[in-house]
Amino acid sequence: MFGATATVLALGGYVLLLFLLALWVENKSPRARALSRSPLVYSLSLGVYCTSWTFYGSVGMAVTSGVLIYTTYLGPTLAAFFWPVLLPRMIRLKNRLHSTSIADFISARYGKSPVVAALAAILALLGVAPYLALQLRSVISAFSIVAGPGLTMVGDLLGAAVVLCMILFTLLFGLRRLDPTERHPGMMAVVAAESAVKLMALTGVGLFVVFGVNDGFADLFARAGASGRLPPTLPEGAEGYVRWTSFLILSASAALFLPRQFHVAVVENASAGHVRMVTWFFPLYLFCSTLFILPIAVQGLLSGLPREVADTYVLRLPMLHDRPWLTLLVFLGGFSAAAGMIMVSSVTLATMAVNHLLLPLADMASPLHFLRRRLLGVRRVAAAGIIILAGWYENRVGEALMLADMGIVSFAAVLQFAPALLLGLFWRNAGRMGAILGLGGGLLTWLYTMIVPALARSGRLPGGLLEQGLFGIPGLRPEALFGLADMDRVTHAVFWSLAVNVGLFAAGSIFFRQNGQDRRAADIFSASGKDHSATFDSHLEKNIDFGHKRRVLAGLLEAYFPEGEAAAMVNRRAAALGLADQGRMSVLELANLHQAVEAELAGAVGAAAASQALPVSQVFTPRQREELSEAYGRLLAELRLSPEELVARIDFHRERERLMRDYSRELEARVEERTRDLAAKAGELATANERLCELDRMKSAFLSSVSHELRTPLTSIMGFARLVARDYHKTFAPLAGQDADVLKKARRAVENMEIIRVEAARLTQLVDDVLDLTYIEDGRMVWRDAPLSPSDLATEAAKALKPGLQEHPALSLRLDVPGDMPQVMADRERLLQVLGNLLSNAVKFSRAGEIVLGARIMPEGGVGFFVSDQGPGVPEADRERIFEKFHQKDRSGDPRDKPRGTGLGLSICKGVATRYGGRIWVTDRPGGGSVFWVWLPPGVLVWDA
Repeated sequence: MFGATATVLALGGYVLLLFLLALWVENKSPRARALSRSPLVYSLSLGVYCTSWTFYGSVGMAVTSGVLIYTTYLGPTLAAFFWPVLLPRMIRLKNRLHSTSIADFISARYGKSPVVAALAAILALLGVAPYLALQLRSVISAFSIVAGPGLTMVGDLLGAAVVLCMILFTLLFGLRRLDPTERHPGMMAVVAAESAVKLMALTGVGLFVVFGVNDGFADLFARAGASGRLPPTLPEGAEGYVRWTSFLILSASAALFLPRQFHVAVVENASAGHVRMVTWFFPLYLFCSTLFILPIAVQGLLSGLPREVADTYVLRLPMLHDRPWLTLLVFLGGFSAAAGMIMVSSVTLATMAVNHLLLPLADMASPLHFLRRRLLGVRRVAAAGIIILAGWYENRVGEALMLADMGIVSFAAVLQFAPALLLGLFWRNAGRMGAILGLGGGLLTWLYTMIVPALARSGRLPGGLLEQGLFGIPGLRPEALFGLADMDRVTHAVFWSLAVNVGLFAAGSIFFRQNGQDRRAADIFSASGKDHSATFDSHLEKNIDFGHKRRVLAGLLEAYFPEGEAAAMVNRRAAALGLADQGRMSVLELANLHQAVEAELAGAVGAAAASQALPVSQVFTPRQREELSEAYGRLLAELRLSPEELVARIDFHRERERLMRDYSRELEARVEERTRDLAAKAGELATANERLCELDRMKSAFLSSVSHELRTPLTSIMGFARLVARDYHKTFAPLAGQDADVLKKARRAVENMEIIRVEAARLTQLVDDVLDLTYIEDGRMVWRDAPLSPSDLATEAAKALKPGLQEHPALSLRLDVPGDMPQVMADRERLLQVLGNLLSNAVKFSRAGEIVLGARIMPEGGVGFFVSDQGPGVPEADRERIFEKFHQKDRSGDPRDKPRGTGLGLSICKGVATRYGGRIWVTDRPGGGSVFWVWLPPGVLVWDA
């Protein structure tokens, strides 16, 4: 035994890893998105077919029935060969109809009948929900075996913890959104990971049994044969072959028609192209999962383990041989098998229960109308309730059945979906009444031939019912209906339920005619349904008020959504159809809008409920319905084709659309490949960007350090230059007129000292600019914001410019700042630095004319400072680059002039503007020249109270 504490810790760690995986995938990073759309994840998620029945119950069935167990995996393998025909078509129809579950899909085929949807939902709940309880029981039983005896209380607590864990996982990853047709990549990633873990666990214990305990398969079966403990191998007589055939039919239909299988294979599908991989991967997964089932069963018998605990051989054998880590791996594999089934099944069962049972009831009972506005919460409660209450069935019936038997019961239930779904896809005359009669009759027959005997054996019903029949009529015995007593109970139930289902389905379809809605649904399911409305819509008068119809549709949707959300849904669909800007529309455009809105609502409440919520009678007036009928009649008349020619053209368009779909799948595959490549490149670019950022930080630190080191010697140089010039002046001034040569040399020395001082000052300004820019970029600049008057700022900046203007007598400066300008909350030194840099540039690049420094309240709000000059202007190509660091451009027009300055002034201006949420740009000045603008947003303005 591994121990209760270690088992709980291991289970907690495993659940945490699954939780983190789901969160990462739901994060929608490029790599996570590529993983969620991977065909491998899609294929692995279909492994949810292998539940605790496969993990535990299959070994128990192998002990009692031998290789018969392999029929439950051979059936899906054979069915997978037909998936390339079935699955892409079902996926296309699901995407078009926004189907949310298998019940919704079937009802959409039969005119979105709420009765069909309700029958399918009831069948799914009765057939599948009880199996959920056995998944929970398998986990709790496995824990009690691994943890050891005397831990009943801990086992009970674990049972509650398992239920709570399943509820949380289901709500978090399966029911986060209202529209279940949206994919749930987090939940599917968890299911795929669980499929991998349970396969690894089964393979591990199988390898241990065959090659660790024995010397291979031959040695194992030789020992079993010598001891006479081999399970049954081949079927005996005709009855055995019939039983095999029944199991093949049950498992083949269950692989696609179990609600959880349909949800994973169809509803959660991201690309129809993934079907190609599933066709071979799913049978391979089943083969690997079942390869060691019979050897494990044989080894359990050889080890002397009781047949009554055969369901847990896979767990007891590693414990028997003291392999604690293998035991723990098997326990986690069994937990994975149960958890995946519970999560997906509870999501789809809750969706069907709410959409097709609770919502119709809410429509009929006014006190329940509030539920329609709380669909997501109701669906969450339903999922939790299904998981919690599933144990009721197990307590009433479960003790009469082994784990494998309960799986067969569920398989027989979902087999009743097959006639309505498959015949609906391929038989155009399949009708609504046939589906109702077939599903209803199949459901009742299944209940009577499978569930009633189980209840009678468990003592919940009178035991005489099995021997005497209902009302004492021998022909109504549940396991020998109408005297057919030569079959085993599974074959008997399959035969009669399928016979009644198919017979009533055919009779109902033949003797009850389809209505118009049924025929339209049959057209959609039997062909691609090309839309010809665009070819003759131009002949119809646009005489319908679009605004009125939009309000009508939105009003109908408000039964399920808030007013704003309902209107947004209608507007979104109208925009997609190109109707948003029209005041009026034709009757065909109204029909398209009605169909589009209904399809979107179907994604939330199901096709049947959506059809009831948006009835044609409330959207179309009698006159509009008549006009629509006439429009379709004119279409057929305008085609002027014989029936043979019409069929030929339809076949042509079908083939063309098939080719287009194939090409589209190829394009999707290429796009996915390119997406993966781009994701890899994005990772490389991110790494390179991080390195560049690090280099930029190192550069800034280097510049800051060097600048600080330069400031001290430069200050000393300027100081000593002044002292030398002063000393020369004091020494040689009294000698004026005495020695002309000495005096001339003294003056030259003084001039040289002045040149040294000026150049040192320029170098000091460069150092200051580098430090300022570095501090601004690194966020180390100290900002002392205070209310400032734009007029005072302009006056102070102009005063600082006067010495420079004296060297250019042809230049003049004018201030243009309105007196009623509000104050700005900013740093005085930084704004003066910005205005000073702009004015210095204007003087530098202008030879004559007027320079204007002004300010304005901008149309978008905020204040804009500007400096205009009459220089040569800035070319269009350079208007972004001039704000880069160290970029200098000669725009004086004189080839003798070289760019002067540091090349950092405009970068500093840009950094200051950006710090306050503003920006800087340059435009042309009318008549020649340029205008530099610095805009500060409204948040910096301080208006007088």
